[in-house]
Amino acid sequence: MRTQPTGHRWLPFGLVALTLILATAGCDRATTPRQVALGPTMTATPAGTSRTGTPRAFTSATGTPRVTSTVPVSPGAKRAHRRLTPSQLKKYRPNELGYIPVLEYHAITTDPAKEAQFVRLASDLRADLTWLYKHDFHVISMASFVRNRITAPPGKHPVVLTFDDAQSSQFLFVRDKHGKLVPDPDTAVGVLEAFFTRHPDFGRGGFFAILPDNCFAVPDHEDQMKYCDRKLKWLVDHGYEVGNHTLGHQDLLDVSDAEFKRQIAENILWLEKHAPKNLGTVIAMPYGNYPQKGVHDAQRQMMEDGFTYKGRKFKLEGALMVGSEPSVSPSSELWDPIWIPRIQAADAVLSVWFNEFENGDVILFTSDGNPETVTIPNPVPRLIREEINPDLIRRSGKTLVRYTPPRADHRTRGQPGHIASS
Repeated sequence: MRTQPTGHRWLPFGLVALTLILATAGCDRATTPRQVALGPTMTATPAGTSRTGTPRAFTSATGTPRVTSTVPVSPGAKRAHRRLTPSQLKKYRPNELGYIPVLEYHAITTDPAKEAQFVRLASDLRADLTWLYKHDFHVISMASFVRNRITAPPGKHPVVLTFDDAQSSQFLFVRDKHGKLVPDPDTAVGVLEAFFTRHPDFGRGGFFAILPDNCFAVPDHEDQMKYCDRKLKWLVDHGYEVGNHTLGHQDLLDVSDAEFKRQIAENILWLEKHAPKNLGTVIAMPYGNYPQKGVHDAQRQMMEDGFTYKGRKFKLEGALMVGSEPSVSPSSELWDPIWIPRIQAADAVLSVWFNEFENGDVILFTSDGNPETVTIPNPVPRLIREEINPDLIRRSGKTLVRYTPPRADHRTRGQPGHIASS
């Protein structure tokens, strides 16, 4: 069994002086007393619960890129996408061992007086999407992320959007002027739909962690429970994903083995009944809590290896933490889909991370557009060098492509799609 990740390799300079307050209310409590500096008023999962740190920028090189080595896949493997040419490598400068932000949202509101740690203004969600779009991010599905089938266009940085609790402010049906049921434009789904429609090159998606007894009705629109199945179908038909948040928002820190299995498996069974196209095998951990280490190690093993419930085998594909940083690439040696960190969507946190991304202080995953290859610069930046495992990439059925990027150019620092220089 893989052990719980043991902490950051370092923190960006912009984060060191900031103070973290441990969460004690809302959906996401931290699980251990260790803390990560993120923002003056925000909470995140402590450093002891995440494997990743934030890498610093690295120096690039100029000239025409040159492929120096490959790790081939087995003979006869299909190639659905063409590899980048040397001129395209120079243009896009891919690095598929870089970091991928997974953003974590909860309630959405139009009332500034209600804005809080887990409540984001609809206008701020629009602003978040605008910032990501302008900085060459591309929205990908959770399934493509956990299954390592990322198809973001060349030069783009993947980002995953997640929404916990299935609250009414995330998806309400209202009637348009023709009497047709449509998403309320000020809910999360309404904001996303409008933005994706205006910007079809931005990608599409959003992972909604569902609670069966809520289903986009609680806390203030219980009358919309009758639309539950219709909403779930609408979501999957429009490119979104619905996943697991346990049967009853159960804190999994300290429950019996039987209850642990029931909470996860019954959510999957419910989703299969109400939304045949679902991603119930990916769970957002309620309160950010995993089974307590040293007390429920068998449950932690079940999260990695699966378990049997009512005579059926259940196996998780991923588990989402609460906070506190970008995730490593699914091609990284450090990747463990049961420990996926997220970035809480609040000004105190996003402003810091967006600044780090824009300044080039985080080595972002930059796509080569081909899910069959893992393209990285040569030499690999020191801060992510430990993440390379050619044998692991080979066993995944992918080809490792290494190329010589352009030489250092101070003008590229902080520009989206470019390797930042230090």
